[in-house]
Amino acid sequence: MKRFIVVLFLITAAVCSVAADRVILADNSKTDYKIVFHGTPNKEEKAAVADLHTFLKLISGADFQANSNKIHTIWIGKKAPSDAAPLLENERRIRIEARDLYICGQGECGNVNAIYDLLRDAFGCRWFTFYGVNRIPKQKTLSLPAGFSHSVVPSIAYMTVNGGYHSPAAEKFARRNFLRDQTADSIGRAGTHAGQRIIPSGLIPFGGKVGNISGPLKYFKDKAYFQTNPEYFAMNSKGQRVTTLQLCYTNALLRDEFEKNIRIMLAAENYRGGMKIIGVGQDDNNGAFCYCTNCIEAMKKHDHPAGAYYDFLYDLSGRFEKTHPDLLFCFLAYRKNQTLMPSKLLTGLPGNLLPSYAPLGVDFTKPINHPVNAVAERNFAAWAAISSKMHWWAYPTPYPRPIIGYPLLANINRIADNFRLAHRNKVWMAYCQFGSGPYNNFGFNDLRVYMLSVLCRDINADVQTIIREFTKHCYGEAASDMRAYLAELEQLEISHRNYLRWNPSILSVKYATAENLLRWQKLFDKMEHSVGKSSLRLLALRRARFSLDETTIAAWQYMTPAQQDAFGDLEKIISRAVDTVQQDAENSLASLKKTKPGRYKKIVNAKIARVM
Repeated sequence: MKRFIVVLFLITAAVCSVAADRVILADNSKTDYKIVFHGTPNKEEKAAVADLHTFLKLISGADFQANSNKIHTIWIGKKAPSDAAPLLENERRIRIEARDLYICGQGECGNVNAIYDLLRDAFGCRWFTFYGVNRIPKQKTLSLPAGFSHSVVPSIAYMTVNGGYHSPAAEKFARRNFLRDQTADSIGRAGTHAGQRIIPSGLIPFGGKVGNISGPLKYFKDKAYFQTNPEYFAMNSKGQRVTTLQLCYTNALLRDEFEKNIRIMLAAENYRGGMKIIGVGQDDNNGAFCYCTNCIEAMKKHDHPAGAYYDFLYDLSGRFEKTHPDLLFCFLAYRKNQTLMPSKLLTGLPGNLLPSYAPLGVDFTKPINHPVNAVAERNFAAWAAISSKMHWWAYPTPYPRPIIGYPLLANINRIADNFRLAHRNKVWMAYCQFGSGPYNNFGFNDLRVYMLSVLCRDINADVQTIIREFTKHCYGEAASDMRAYLAELEQLEISHRNYLRWNPSILSVKYATAENLLRWQKLFDKMEHSVGKSSLRLLALRRARFSLDETTIAAWQYMTPAQQDAFGDLEKIISRAVDTVQQDAENSLASLKKTKPGRYKKIVNAKIARVM
């Protein structure tokens, strides 16, 4: 199904004081329009309306504040009077009727998203990076076609990216690029690895973490089930109940307690219906689920290691499908020895079960539909075949670790190919886990995040157009050279013969030779010279260069003395990388520096340690 709809058409109409086919919103810094929110706005809506005032004034010079002299209205949160068709899920509509402009959308952030649809599609605004690279075109006369009608249904309804947004600019970037939609947000913030958060052992304190297991949700912080009900937890191969595997999902009393605790969560959050998600995925422990007799029998029945867990999911679905029909239970399709593929007995999932496909075991230099990743592609298709819609736990780039550098990758075309495959596989919501948060936003991650925000809105958007727009405004005079560098990395990736795992060594890419690194360093010297004193563009270049610098530093010990001499002073490269980290932190972690100085210092020091 085509999920992106844009309709722009003209209706011939006489408009006083303007051309017959245009409605003038502002002219020569004057307007007779006021912005009015229909109803009571929430926090995000207030911020978006403030943005609409700000950007319309920047574009036209006119003030759209309400006053008695304004005779026309820009309505937010109100459909046009003649618009009787119900809104589709996450649809946004913008229409002109009787010279008033109506902006509305479905869902908690529908009105918010519709505002940015207008600014983006009608007036050409762009917000490329969280650190302030924008495009806000000036227009002496701000107008729209008479009868303007614009509808957007995003290709992938909801997308978020990992990483804290610890500055006001970063939070605004996320909102303006459709990355803060909370319509289908999870109840209780259980996360996807939720087993021992909902049935806590009592061995991990609230807010704590041991290994990959987090402490209890706030509703259950006084529970200690491993002490009171050890039978709720998996049995290991020695017959011992342990907390280092999973829950014992065949245990009938465990299933009752799990249901009871979810109902406690719903009551505590005053849930009154509507689409929300509860994460019920297995804990992030590798290996078997449970070795008890009943779980082994379920495994044999399904001929699948997760047989007991799948039976539990079907049981859980039935307990809520009538009382809470809009509630979705999200579980992980994750780890090849657990749930990465469905059981052959699963021929059609109930509508309230939402699989989150998380293919971590792929070659990160190739898209999922490349032959080297054929198993991941088959598993994706298998889950899609039995699901009405899917969640996708996407890994756009190798997994970020504070003490491991990122390999020198472009990963732009690969990401686009993966998201188009996801769209074909019924992905309705995506969570992107990579270094996309501000404090990991180096290399091409800022471009990746921006591109994903565009593709999730329109999966058929042209990638090269996105790249040209982004590089032009981020790198200015250096844009052409940056695109050439990006294209070369893309070609090297697709030709790369070594399998690149999810947490590779920084020198895993075999094209990171001394000769290539030196040539690229010289190219960046040229690019930095070309942007001159533009601090914003220099910062953008330094972010992109950081991956090259840390790769050069890591490769230094393997270079010959002659090769090292060609690069010059290693300390200069290290100093530049450290300076980039510090400048970036001042920009992107401004809020964190004030509220949590200890965490701020830890993040900065960890990143500096990567290049020292």
